[in-house]
Amino acid sequence: MYNNFLYNLNLFNHISLEDTTVPQDDIVYNGYWLQNDDIIVSNINSDNWKIVDSKIYYNSLTDNWGELNYYLREKVITVVWIIKSDNAENMNNLLDTLKGVLWKNNQNLDIKVNWVIRRAKASCINLSDIFNRQHYNITFLPFSFDFRIINEFQKEIITQSQTLTSQTAWFTEELVNRWSAKSFPSFTILLNSATTVTSISIVMWDNTITILDTYSASDVIVIDGVNKTVEINSVAVDYTWTFPVLEVWVNSYTITLDWTYNFDLTATYFNNFI
Repeated sequence: MYNNFLYNLNLFNHISLEDTTVPQDDIVYNGYWLQNDDIIVSNINSDNWKIVDSKIYYNSLTDNWGELNYYLREKVITVVWIIKSDNAENMNNLLDTLKGVLWKNNQNLDIKVNWVIRRAKASCINLSDIFNRQHYNITFLPFSFDFRIINEFQKEIITQSQTLTSQTAWFTEELVNRWSAKSFPSFTILLNSATTVTSISIVMWDNTITILDTYSASDVIVIDGVNKTVEINSVAVDYTWTFPVLEVWVNSYTITLDWTYNFDLTATYFNNFI
């Protein structure tokens, strides 16, 4: 019945798929829209994961351990589609196009949930199972893709940020990590003025990072919580203790500098999703 021309002409259906406008940016892999007028998503299962794991690093200067990364191990996102075409030739062309997109590993997989795009590096792991050619005139074909996430969470593609200007005293502020997984913030400090400033520290929960140097006006200090590096004016420098970690929801942090100063601070981070 499914290959009967009357069925495919929609005489047995109430709504014509040809007349349906489908959002094209709900799921994208390697820059290719995997939802459009010919590829229709029927189900996305993002909750198939096994182990939350973490990596740690050792700071030999302070004999201290910190959390390097925090990720899901063996997470698979399964997406179920129906693809349609006017005839078998166009169907085969569409399958070839999809194969050309999906065979590339470790590409960006973007899925929109509640108007927020969640991104992760992923690879399609069941290509051999999903493209079984049918040598007859079929114009509707259900199939599913399994995407394995490459040791990280899904994250928003838009960076969250907080900017504070002309600070002249130590202070405590809050960053809100709104979703379901830890995140690693970065901080950029611009010294507008500095008199005998030799220490900058940021404390968040049980993590404290301190950078000792002789600072001057116009110095730019970048504390990269993702890559675990510290730079002053684009030159890598040593630090003590450990990088801040954003737990889920509200996180307080305190920044202190010694002596007299005026600085601007920008904190940036990604919201992550299990």
